Amino acid sequence: MPAGYPVKVNYLTGDVLTAANLNDLAGTVNLYDPTAKGDLFPATAADAVSRLAVGANNTILTADSTTATGLKWAAASSAESAYTLLTSSTSTGVSAITLSFASRSDLLFQIIQTSTSGIIDVTFNSNTSAVYDDFKASISQSGGSGFSMTTGNNAIRTTGSRDGTETGCTYIVNGANKAGFPTYYGQSYFADGGGTRTTRTMSGIYAANGPITSITVTNASAENFTAMNAKVYGRG
Repeated sequence: MPAGYPVKVNYLTGDVLTAANLNDLAGTVNLYDPTAKGDLFPATAADAVSRLAVGANNTILTADSTTATGLKWAAASSAESAYTLLTSSTSTGVSAITLSFASRSDLLFQIIQTSTSGIIDVTFNSNTSAVYDDFKASISQSGGSGFSMTTGNNAIRTTGSRDGTETGCTYIVNGANKAGFPTYYGQSYFADGGGTRTTRTMSGIYAANGPITSITVTNASAENFTAMNAKVYGRG
């Protein structure tokens, strides 16, 4: 056994310790020789220990097999990454489109539609089951307002004007790449044929397991889109 790791011996009163005994005990004590607050003593190999000095403030201890101790102090992760465009589509003459992409932690999708019907439904992973639970708050230019909480919807109905001439929405989906239930929230804008404009804010839960790898945009009145532009961004 190398110095610093002596075999445990139960010495008795009157025993005489040899030089080897004393050297081994001294090695055990001196091996752990902290010189600063926060020092660590990780193993570098079998029966070998080395001092790892404390890291700088706000750094974190990280595994690194290229270092002698297998550990290092590293800077904490930076702020959340920015959104990047995953996919987009500009469509005319169809009533539905599906945008597919690699799953990300957070998604942001934008839809802009001019003319035709203003009713736009959104589904995840082509899932039209009753798994969209949401709360809506709408305020119109004419001064009207409405609030509703519904469960078991077959889609996210981002807008609600049957005779819409222009409509658009921006939504964020959190936890889109997780196995649990992702959440979504956002705002939409639509105008009916008479020019009354309405803003709708919505938040909800997609009561189905992720990850989300596609978004389908459907004209709920089965009419074809005219100049419909959809984009999906992601991060994480």
